[in-house]
Amino acid sequence: MAESPHPRSEVEHLFHLLSRAHHQMLAALQREIGHQKVDGGFQPGMRHLICALFEDEGVTVSELASRLSMAKSSVTGAVRRMESAGLVELAPDPRDLRLRRVRLTKAGHSLRPACAKIDEAISQRLEGAFTAEERDQVISLLDRLITAMSAPEE
Repeated sequence: MAESPHPRSEVEHLFHLLSRAHHQMLAALQREIGHQKVDGGFQPGMRHLICALFEDEGVTVSELASRLSMAKSSVTGAVRRMESAGLVELAPDPRDLRLRRVRLTKAGHSLRPACAKIDEAISQRLEGAFTAEERDQVISLLDRLITAMSAPEE
């Protein structure tokens, strides 16, 4: 293989690999959504939100964003798309009418079996490529990378 006239820096290579891995994971998720014939506007970017709501629905957008370590604006946009798709509804909080709680609709709840099958298919692919120890190492290293990049500059 010929050497590039402009060798990549370590940081550039890391950005490239993380971007490719992210896109490949989303593509695999999209393929599995297609294989499961999931209807109703379910998109790959909604998966982690739906899964979080399966575990604890009736949270506010702020609570959901905090739980998922995401920007509130990103979660707000995703919730709006999920609401437009009929997967969630925003219900007033009975104790504080300023707050709205995110609840799965019947259509949202109906995604649980498909989500489990999608996760299982992706898990099988990962298990075929990595040992359990390697999967744990990848997760640990990514957690450390997120922590290192989240730390305030000194």
